[in-house]
Amino acid sequence: AKGYTLSEEEQAEVDTALSSMSTYANLYGYSSASAMLRANYGRGCNESSYREYLKVQQLASSYANKYLNDLDYTKEEIDAYGAEDPTAYNSYSYRYYLLNTSNYYEEGVETPTDEQKAAALTAAENAAKELAESSKGDADKFKAAVDELEAAKKAAQEQANSTEPTGSTEPTEPEEEIDVSLHENVLKSNLVAVLSDWMVEEGRQAGDTTYVAAGNDSGFYVAMYLDSRDNANVETVNVRHILISTGENVTAEDAKKQIEDLKTEFESDPTEEHFAELAQQKSSDPGSSANGGLYENVAPGQMVEAFNDWIFDTSRKAGDVGIVETNYGCHLMYFVGPGEYSFRDSLIVNAKTNADYNAWYTGLTEALTPSRGIGAQLANTGVTLQSQSNASSR
Repeated sequence: AKGYTLSEEEQAEVDTALSSMSTYANLYGYSSASAMLRANYGRGCNESSYREYLKVQQLASSYANKYLNDLDYTKEEIDAYGAEDPTAYNSYSYRYYLLNTSNYYEEGVETPTDEQKAAALTAAENAAKELAESSKGDADKFKAAVDELEAAKKAAQEQANSTEPTGSTEPTEPEEEIDVSLHENVLKSNLVAVLSDWMVEEGRQAGDTTYVAAGNDSGFYVAMYLDSRDNANVETVNVRHILISTGENVTAEDAKKQIEDLKTEFESDPTEEHFAELAQQKSSDPGSSANGGLYENVAPGQMVEAFNDWIFDTSRKAGDVGIVETNYGCHLMYFVGPGEYSFRDSLIVNAKTNADYNAWYTGLTEALTPSRGIGAQLANTGVTLQSQSNASSR
């Protein structure tokens, strides 16, 4: 109806899929792709109907992507959508800790009775109440109390393990100290569900504390609100990268050598287009490789530390290229420039885009009435292929 057709590249993908089908048919001893399709899906299925199926599938997918990518909004529309829930696009910093019921069973209890479970839950609630009330207004005191609880858990675990042979007397490396209760700049959608409404409540003050049941009698959360951030003031950037992941067969040195070689290759044609091509071909980051390694509207703190520090270096300018090493591997970086939106607006655009696309998609699919035409054969639960004779009913 819209006059949308497959591109030459998309048509080539259909041809490639058909060629692969013929290769598999030959591999499994069939005389042709049609013979394999008939054997697996019924007499109504052949290479011709399969080509038609692939074309329809490719066309639908391509048009859906075009519809999604064409969605665009004015600043007024963005602000209006964001106003529907102003708290959804702020970030919140807080401390919280779960006092687990299992930590309050008497020593030696492995299968607690209902009475023991109830007693442990009461003990966990009393401990949660005490922590919330005693640390209110004092984040350092909250942290110290949690650290003490964690140390006690660790000591109990070590004592339990001390009766089991370790198989080694080698000294272990000291563990890096982690502030387990601190959570910074968390979006509302990522807050612990039972704490979310309390955390975003209007008038919430730094140092406020609460405790709430975690559900399923598993214990109680104790939380302390620290502050919130209006993401309308947080600027974003666009960046491309190529990742060579480290793993069993790739050491950090190997990854860096590959990135250095890619940097040399890029410098033969130092354009963003060339970088994007290399990212599509070489990057092992599944989240960006298909898009030329591009991440748009990235806010401070969204990426791992070394990556974040490079892209938000105050001297950074469009076209800068560099090498960054992280726990994921080695990255070749290309700085595109400032993002189109503030962090808040980018969150709103993503939310509105998803909502509008889903409404469009659902409106189309709910209006369809599935049918099984002549020549259609049941292939699997919920899967059918239609013959060419019924193509017009699609």
